[in-house]
Amino acid sequence: MVKILQILTRLSQYQIVFLACILLLIVGYLDYVTGVEVSVSIFYLIPIAMCAWFLSKWVGIIASLSSALVWCSLDFLASEKHYSHPLIPYWNALVMFSFFLVFALMLSAFKKRLELEDALAKEVQRGLFPHQFPQVHGYDIFGLWQPARTVSGDYFDVLMLDDRFIGFCIGDVIGHGIPAAILMSNLQASVRRTAVYNARPEELCFHINNFVIDNLVSGKFITFFYGILDIQDKTFTYTNAGHNPPILFRNDGTTRHLTNDGFMLGIERDFNYPQSTIQLLPGDLLELYTDGVTEMKNSQNEWFGEERLIETLSSSRSLPANEICHQIMKSVMQFGNNNIQDDITLLTLSIMEQNSSADLN
Repeated sequence: MVKILQILTRLSQYQIVFLACILLLIVGYLDYVTGVEVSVSIFYLIPIAMCAWFLSKWVGIIASLSSALVWCSLDFLASEKHYSHPLIPYWNALVMFSFFLVFALMLSAFKKRLELEDALAKEVQRGLFPHQFPQVHGYDIFGLWQPARTVSGDYFDVLMLDDRFIGFCIGDVIGHGIPAAILMSNLQASVRRTAVYNARPEELCFHINNFVIDNLVSGKFITFFYGILDIQDKTFTYTNAGHNPPILFRNDGTTRHLTNDGFMLGIERDFNYPQSTIQLLPGDLLELYTDGVTEMKNSQNEWFGEERLIETLSSSRSLPANEICHQIMKSVMQFGNNNIQDDITLLTLSIMEQNSSADLN
């Protein structure tokens, strides 16, 4: 059923109308050949539901009227039926139309209610992500978030810890939809509460891991990456808890992956996470991302992959951080024909060239 809904969602309005008409004719034919002994009236609800859900309330009303007319016409053609009064078939047709109409209106109202709730949930979750990024001379920071559904299990944040240190977080709750979004919000609150004490990445991941195990649903795991940028020394200290390794694109064109052997959050209590430190250089570019980027698939079932991500970084590295994020998003969406299969999150840190006097945008 889920697969069918996913396929129908990808169809255009004209394709939905065409398919609904075909289904109406099929149901009408079955109604005719089965005669009066077997009722197939309930199957008229299928094309009505398609029109009311995927198109609009008014198209659903038209589909209800069309289905009632088909049913009424077949009722007249059934020669076996003999009514005691000539108005009875018209009354039956009116009752059938009323039934179809109520179904279409209720389904449309239910969808509208869901859309309103989804819009509210998305707005609430969007408010959890940073709207502005720290403006620090010599650095350019920007992030993007695109959920596959209304809400997302992806998470990113940029925390100005003090005048010298900036925290970078990115994570991905295993799963989708509302449950993943709730876990994500709990994760964000816990990270912010712990980060204010200037906890080192290894310490923060230790405490967050125990929090996940003690307070969240059993069997739910979170990939997570946390790093602290030292603005003065241009060092980046980080811990990777099973997340996609961020890519450090060096000024000389070489790349490095920021990884260490940390478990995902929620697997083992009191796990001691490793910590690493790297030196950043002018012209370097650090890209944090979730697996929705590299695991985007095209029509040939190929993944976008890390190699294409690095190629995109290479071609856009001279751009501001916000344009780099949008360029990656554009490349990923074009590759997947705008069919978002998983939540996509990007977080870019660009270290300005020494001769650049521009501040962050």
